[in-house]
Amino acid sequence: MSQKNVITSRASRLTYPKPDEAVIEKCQVSDFKDDSVLINVLHSGISRGTESLVYGGKVPVSEWTRMRCPHQVGEFSFPITYGYACCGVVIETGADVSKVKLGQKVFVLHPHQDIICVNEEMCNPLPDQLPTTRGVLSANMETALNAFWDGEVEDTNSVYFLYTTSTGDKFHPSLCLKAVRNDFCQIFYYCKYR
Repeated sequence: MSQKNVITSRASRLTYPKPDEAVIEKCQVSDFKDDSVLINVLHSGISRGTESLVYGGKVPVSEWTRMRCPHQVGEFSFPITYGYACCGVVIETGADVSKVKLGQKVFVLHPHQDIICVNEEMCNPLPDQLPTTRGVLSANMETALNAFWDGEVEDTNSVYFLYTTSTGDKFHPSLCLKAVRNDFCQIFYYCKYR
């Protein structure tokens, strides 16, 4: 049900104006429509690999199309607003929204920004008991599942996941096993504490 009083039309986002430079800047929130969801972003994750390439201006021109992310602003030639791991709480819904509810935690592929407005289909509801600090890792889980699917695994194959982390967080591998038939999957878990 729509609240019809969108809280703000302004937000703050992380932008890379040139290689090796990052700034927080004000931006306009996307237009709110009947199928829109307004989200107060609580956490977003910066990818050590992909976003390091973007930050340093090291994305090869041949990969610009493939690496473009949803809601990206600008191009890899700079300035660019990039990112794909945001978790937050739904604070507004349009009249046609039925999949997510006010107050619900969601994961969204979106650049780093404190308030975002997206189509309902971009929202991935998170379990109530899952903290948004862990929900941000959903992008990592997608990478593991894509490797699983791209490998065309069959019931007769043995699958081993090697999961490493510096936080000791066991969120990612447990979700992987729930997403695939775990009668033929095993996880090797390595944790490096800082």
